[in-house]
Amino acid sequence: AVADIDNDGRTEILWTLRDYWPDYFGSPSTVWCFNGRNLDGPRLTGFPQQAIETPSNAHELPFILADLDGDGTLEAVAAHTKGNTSNYYRLSAFDHTGRRLFTRDLPDSTENMYALSFGDIDGDGRKELVAISQLGYTSVRLHVFDAQGIEKTGYPMTLRGLYNEAISAPPFLADLDRDGDLEVLVGTTGTQSYIHAYHHNGAAFTGFPIRIGNRDTQIFAYCLGDITGDGEPELIVGANYRPIVGLYRMHAVRLNGLSLPGWPIDLSQWPKGPAAVVDVDNDGLQDVCFTTFDGSVHAYAADARPIPGFPKKMSFLSTSGVSVADVDGDGRFELIAATMTGTVYVWDLPTPAYYENSDWPMRHVNPRNTNVFGDRRLGRNDCDFSGDNRVNWTDLALFLQFWLEESGSEADFNRDGRVDFADAARCLKYWN
Repeated sequence: AVADIDNDGRTEILWTLRDYWPDYFGSPSTVWCFNGRNLDGPRLTGFPQQAIETPSNAHELPFILADLDGDGTLEAVAAHTKGNTSNYYRLSAFDHTGRRLFTRDLPDSTENMYALSFGDIDGDGRKELVAISQLGYTSVRLHVFDAQGIEKTGYPMTLRGLYNEAISAPPFLADLDRDGDLEVLVGTTGTQSYIHAYHHNGAAFTGFPIRIGNRDTQIFAYCLGDITGDGEPELIVGANYRPIVGLYRMHAVRLNGLSLPGWPIDLSQWPKGPAAVVDVDNDGLQDVCFTTFDGSVHAYAADARPIPGFPKKMSFLSTSGVSVADVDGDGRFELIAATMTGTVYVWDLPTPAYYENSDWPMRHVNPRNTNVFGDRRLGRNDCDFSGDNRVNWTDLALFLQFWLEESGSEADFNRDGRVDFADAARCLKYWN
C-alpha cells in the first residue's frame, strides 16, 4: 500500500512479508512482519512490526491504509493468521508511528478472510472496515468493524451457504444501484461458478448471481469497468474453460448477465493476475488489460478486438496482473507488469492520467487498497489536492494558490505548461 500516511509530504510504502521456509533449515525466522519505508529509502520509525505470535502468515492479503480515527493521518490494517496456518481470522491495526492499535480475532479460528475493504457500506456517512470471509467449507460471511476493530451491531451475517464450492479471488465493494450504500461482490468456484452480489443487509442484489462459464469453470480474478462507454460497468472475469484442459477465457459481462458481443475471448495461457480497465489507446473508451502465465500482456477493446501493439512479451512467466498509473509525472498513464523473477516492465500509454480513463487501475482499485469500486480519487492526485476523497473548497483554495504563485505542476492538468482557466474548469467538473 502506498500513501503519505503521516502528512509529512513524503510518500510511504507499507507491505507484509513472509519467509517462505520458516525454520526448515534450522535457523530462526520471523515469518511475517508489517514493514514500511519512505520512497527515499529509510525505514519508517516504529517499523517493521512483528506478529504477536510467530510463526504467522500475512502474505496473502495486503494492507489497507485508512484514516480510522479521523485525525488526518492514516492507519494500516491487515488480516493475518495465528500460527503458520492458512486461516486469516485475525485483524491488526497500527498507526503511522508503528503503535499497535488493536488485534482482534474472529470467533471461529477456521474462518478465513479473503478481502478487506474500507468504505461506507451502510450509507450512514461513516466509512467502515469490511471483511468478506469463508467459514470452513460451509458459508460466505460479511463482517463490518468500527474504527476499534469491534464488530458492528447486526454483524457478522451469513450471505450464503456453500455447496462444494469456495470463494474465488478477492471480493470487493461497489455501489451497483447508486443509492449511496455499497454492495458486496463475491465470486465462487464450484460445480458451477458465479459472481454474487449482496446488499449490506444480506439480501441478494437483483439480477445476481451471474453465471460464469460452464460446469467446473474456475474463476481466477474479477473486477468492474465501463468498457462500452454507456455509463454502466461490466464485469470482467478471468477463468478457465472446462472440460477442455489448457483453454482459458476472459469474460466481459453486463450486469444483466449477458456477455458483450465477441466475448468471452479464448486464451491459450492462464490469466492468473488481476486485470486493469483503462483506455489503452486514448480513443475515449476503456479497454481490458491483463497478463497471462507465459509473460504476455494483452489488451482488448469492448468489441473483443485486440489493441494494436498488443500482446507485449516479457522475459519470463508472470502472475502479477497489470496496474496503471502516472509513475513518471508526465500526465499520462503507464502500464506496469512484472515477471515471477522480479523484473518489472513499464510501458508508456498515450492516455491522460485522469480518473475517468481508468475505472479499475490496479488490484484493490487504488494505492491504499481500499477495495471499493469508484474509490479512485485518493491521495494528491488530480483535483483532490487534500486527499480527502472529494473535490471541495479546500481543493479550490489550493488550486488558486498554485495559480497565483504560477507554480505547482500538479494543478496543470492538461500539461500545457501553465495553470489557467482550462485547469480550473476541470476542478469544477469534479466538484462534490
